[in-house]
Amino acid sequence: MKKNSANILITGGCGFIGSNFVKKILNKNYNIYIIDNLSTGYIENLNKIIRLSKKKINFYKSDLKNFSKTKRIFEKNKFKYIFHFAAFSNVDESLKNPQKFIKNNILSTKNLVQLAIKYKVKYFIFSSSASVYGNIKFKKNIKEEYKAVPINPYGKSKLRCEN
Repeated sequence: MKKNSANILITGGCGFIGSNFVKKILNKNYNIYIIDNLSTGYIENLNKIIRLSKKKINFYKSDLKNFSKTKRIFEKNKFKYIFHFAAFSNVDESLKNPQKFIKNNILSTKNLVQLAIKYKVKYFIFSSSASVYGNIKFKKNIKEEYKAVPINPYGKSKLRCEN
């Protein structure tokens, strides 16, 4: 761990978006910490990054829904940044099992926000989804001012997290 580097926490760092983000910041001056329960991410994504970069990345296989375990991670490490990519994101699966998505995405985010406040994390970046806007015609770029009208449980869970 570099002494004068900021600690950055990436949730869902073994998933598609999270692991690509890790690749982008590898050469920056950060101590990288990842929390991922590996329910939809793959440890191979992280192992490949580590092999190619030879940079130390701190990994916690943990579920953000477990508040006390996540709190212990915050007690051990002072994070300046959080990039929250962890979520269930399969729209078809959200239609089959909406409560699974609502519980996972909302409770995980709620726990993370509470801990970020308690431990005075300076920056919190939440990865939402265009799904919060519902059925949008993609002829133009989506703007944040557009009315959010999610049409599936995944989109609803992401909007609740935004709020």
